Amino acid sequence: MATVQAREPAGLSCDDALALIGELQELRSRLSAGQLPPSRQGWVPSDDALDLCRSVFFESLPPLALEGLTSWLAGEIKAGRESEHRDVYSDALYDLSRLLEEVRFEAAVAAAYILDLKEELFSEPDPADLSRTVGIPSEVLALLSPYFAQNWSPMELFTDPGTRLPGERVLGGWHAGQLLDAALIRSMAALDRLAIMLWLAACRQFERDKAGDLRLPAFRQGYLDQMSAAYEQQASWPALRALVEHDFMKFVKPYRDGFIHRRRFPMQLHGEHLTVTNLAAGGTRTKGLDASDHLAMVLGFYSEILKSAIVTTGDLLTAPQKR
Repeated sequence: MATVQAREPAGLSCDDALALIGELQELRSRLSAGQLPPSRQGWVPSDDALDLCRSVFFESLPPLALEGLTSWLAGEIKAGRESEHRDVYSDALYDLSRLLEEVRFEAAVAAAYILDLKEELFSEPDPADLSRTVGIPSEVLALLSPYFAQNWSPMELFTDPGTRLPGERVLGGWHAGQLLDAALIRSMAALDRLAIMLWLAACRQFERDKAGDLRLPAFRQGYLDQMSAAYEQQASWPALRALVEHDFMKFVKPYRDGFIHRRRFPMQLHGEHLTVTNLAAGGTRTKGLDASDHLAMVLGFYSEILKSAIVTTGDLLTAPQKR
């Protein structure tokens, strides 16, 4: 994850890029004129991959107990209080249960693909492969991007997930990377659902946007600060607040933000083995995280952040709050 300053000219030159464009144009023409590969027998995961899939789903990412989160809602129902707050709480709790299940599923399936494609994903780079040994500058990749057209069929995922794609990607690994990214995005969304439930239990009011829709809180320090008066006397409150500053949170949140309003951190499953940016300052090389680290991000965030957040939120909701 560390970055180092490049001391020699970074990667390919623009002349090299233009020559590559010509080769890619010729290749694209030949592929477009051909037909899809003949149908093959469907891909079947190995026994080891299936065992890993089960292990991740049931052991590494076990179901998390949500009973403590139902207390506030049960009290509102018992008291017969109909309110918009009650509806929003119900939606947040139901969303949370689905999000957690989806995180577990996505990580387990991704792990199976990664294991069965280990030879393709973890192979040593060819010394002549500049994209993995020297790095190709971002501006060169930008010039090449129109020629990375889809000249392969997504159906290959079900027949030959080891198919290599333009941009230094392996089809099954690329799919696994998308599953892991989705799991991380859902993990952050799950934390936001907890913030909504805490906000409601603290009797905080919602603001509305110009369209009249509710502006819901997120699992951020600013929103937690606004709830402190209701929870600061409880023993679990400091532990929950500390999660915002946890190392996993500091790494995963910016990664999630890369899908919204900043550059994504490079990941090898996405073909980003070695990126070269900041050319104006001489070039900065960043090695992409490999498949094992990508998977570990999901497993670690689930066990260190999500599990702790759910337990502490349950403790806070089952204790009397200062209103």
